Amino acid sequence: MNLPTSRVFDRGTLELLPVERLARIVGDAGIDEDRVVLVYDDRDGQNEAMLAWTLELLGHPRVKLLSSFMERWTKEKRPISYRPTKLEPGAMREKPTLDVRATLEEVSNRNEVRLVDLRSLDEFEGKSSDGPQSRHFSGALSLPWTNLLGEEDQLFRPRSQLEASFTELGLSPDDQVVTYCSYGPRAAIGYFALRQLGFKRVKVYDKSFQRWTTRASLSLDNCMSLI
Repeated sequence: MNLPTSRVFDRGTLELLPVERLARIVGDAGIDEDRVVLVYDDRDGQNEAMLAWTLELLGHPRVKLLSSFMERWTKEKRPISYRPTKLEPGAMREKPTLDVRATLEEVSNRNEVRLVDLRSLDEFEGKSSDGPQSRHFSGALSLPWTNLLGEEDQLFRPRSQLEASFTELGLSPDDQVVTYCSYGPRAAIGYFALRQLGFKRVKVYDKSFQRWTTRASLSLDNCMSLI
């Protein structure tokens, strides 16, 4: 089945739609809770990770990511179909899994969580013309999401390299980690990389970074990045 990740966002604000609407969209696509959902992508993993995380947020119990992109699948001459699969609408109940989504309060309380910024280094340092003038969340660690992507159409780098990336940041599996980017997809890449390494307490802050900068009471800074 085809379920573009663009359908789970509000087109005006780029924020995730309310969970009741998400449940209807997912159900109408033919997804229910009785079957394993394997999510795959053909480019850089952002759509794959964001959709899989959204399904986890909705409470789907069995979501998996394909470890390689579609391009590699076709290069290896694996079975593919050129016709869309039409499934009967399924029933996806609204039972959000709160332990995968960070709240504003959790992001504000930096004594309790480790914040990891998955945007590019230019965005983190405020050098990108696409981002706000303010740099990043106060106390956040920089780990550009592209540093996690594998070679030869693999979603992630080898496990040893992923472990080294997070160890260099000073993170351990016991930490409560919150990943963020601009509005979710790159943060979801970091979320699944951490989960793959055995981190149990990982959440995504999917709210817009740009919206944070409009709140005068919320702090940002331009501290040195760690990569």
